[in-house]
Amino acid sequence: MAIARAAWRAARGLRAELGPEFVFSAIVGRSVAHVHQHLFARYRNTPEQYSWMDSAAWPGSKRGGLDEVADLSARLALHLGCTCSSAEVWTGRRGTW
Repeated sequence: MAIARAAWRAARGLRAELGPEFVFSAIVGRSVAHVHQHLFARYRNTPEQYSWMDSAAWPGSKRGGLDEVADLSARLALHLGCTCSSAEVWTGRRGTW
């Protein structure tokens, strides 16, 4: 239940911070036993030829550089109940969590 709650909070955070039309969720398990969940944001006016999980391939989809991703990570952390700084959430410059 904790994983479902975290995914729900993360999806709500994505909707609040980025304003996509939809947020899709997928749990993918292949050969290694672990939980692996993705959240896919799909924006209004995304062409139909881009499936729900490939909307990031659309050249018109939202993108961000290192600073934007670090800022978004810090804002999403708040939706998950974290109270840490953006530096603690995402070091960015080193590219590590």
